[in-house]
Amino acid sequence: MPDSPKEGRCPCCETRTGPWGRPCPGEVCTRKGFSFIPSRWFDVEKEHSERKRRPIDPLLGRSLDRYLLVGKLGKGGMGAVYAALQRPLGHEVALKLISGVEISPVMQERFEREARAISVLDHPNIVKLHDYGVGSLDATIP
Repeated sequence: MPDSPKEGRCPCCETRTGPWGRPCPGEVCTRKGFSFIPSRWFDVEKEHSERKRRPIDPLLGRSLDRYLLVGKLGKGGMGAVYAALQRPLGHEVALKLISGVEISPVMQERFEREARAISVLDHPNIVKLHDYGVGSLDATIP
């Protein structure tokens, strides 16, 4: 559930605050497409990045379609799973991002086949698939 009030912090500049989901007004942050993420997610990610001695994940605070990436839940060989807020409702969802894969017609078909198969599963120990899609998100932060 999102913070109440909807107080957020920019994961790019790490200094500005505002309602989560709104674009950060900083010049660099605006150019790179960063928005405020809920303060509680920022605090967790900031602590994790300091513990690992690395910067905050450059995808946090960025949007992919109607999803605002707010936290990194885990990573594997093909990509990572992020906590995201679904706009405009603010529902917290898990979003799997696959990286380093050429999206060929064969790969797209395989991805859609997997999504259809998973979408019919219904069990309390299995995450329910509500949506899927193919998009592009530039993770390069100059």
